[in-house]
Amino acid sequence: MIPREILKKLRQIEIRTSRSASVKLLATFAVLSVAFVFAGCQSMQPQDPRKAVITALNNEDWNRLQKLAPPNSIATRSIEAWKRWPVRVGNLVETWDNHVFKEGDKPCMVYSYALENIDGRASMHGLQIVVRKRPDGSVELVDFWNFGW
Repeated sequence: MIPREILKKLRQIEIRTSRSASVKLLATFAVLSVAFVFAGCQSMQPQDPRKAVITALNNEDWNRLQKLAPPNSIATRSIEAWKRWPVRVGNLVETWDNHVFKEGDKPCMVYSYALENIDGRASMHGLQIVVRKRPDGSVELVDFWNFGW
């Protein structure tokens, strides 16, 4: 038989252990909750539209490109051309302010990228993406197209 005093000590240790385990479990739960909320907020933020267009074009994801194309945009015709002659997006060549697409105080930026044919040769065409910064700091895709002769 185990003496009473030893049983009493064991119970005290058991109670302390369960309390500390509860505190540790609660702390772990709190940290994980914050991490999940942070990760969830990160994934809800919109992706940079330039990266979205480039990724979809490089992956030949025509459905994604169609969804990214604004209604009545030049992009729709370019997507049809890229379906027939797929390309890969190369380096950023140039950026500039564009006043053609400007709406009030909302200036636009044009990003021009080199294109490469599937076989790796340089294309005579380029990709141009026009974006506009919104007042909340997010970036809006205005249009994108295949540029060149």
